[in-house]
Amino acid sequence: MFFNRHLSANLANNIVSLPRTMVKISNSDIKLIRSLSQKKFRDESGLFIVEGEKMINEAIYSEMEVVSMYKRDEIGEDQMKRISSCDSPSPILAVVRMPDIKKSPIRTCGLYLALDSIRDPGNLGTILRVCDWFGIDGIFASEDT
Repeated sequence: MFFNRHLSANLANNIVSLPRTMVKISNSDIKLIRSLSQKKFRDESGLFIVEGEKMINEAIYSEMEVVSMYKRDEIGEDQMKRISSCDSPSPILAVVRMPDIKKSPIRTCGLYLALDSIRDPGNLGTILRVCDWFGIDGIFASEDT
């Protein structure tokens, strides 16, 4: 897996506004979104969940394809709790298509970091923030990271 370094400023204007009416999510959509919490289903579908305005802005800034987006004030608290993988759901959630890693440009010069078997998401987040701060150009992560 390769993460290209793209960090954005405030991109709140890029988030698409959904209609102001309450929307009911179909049971099949709920089932799909909930299944994306498991790696097996993320790999099979090529989709993953992004929660929170900042992370969705990052996905948009990185030119990832946002397949669908759900806002708590438009679908309701109960439905947001059903689709979120967090104990305290964010007000916004998106389903995003995984980028084609083979198409990611890798420069021959630059500063890169290789990660192997990082199991704790908190540790990975810390590593990513430190890499951003130090200007690391990219990160290579093993399959089990």
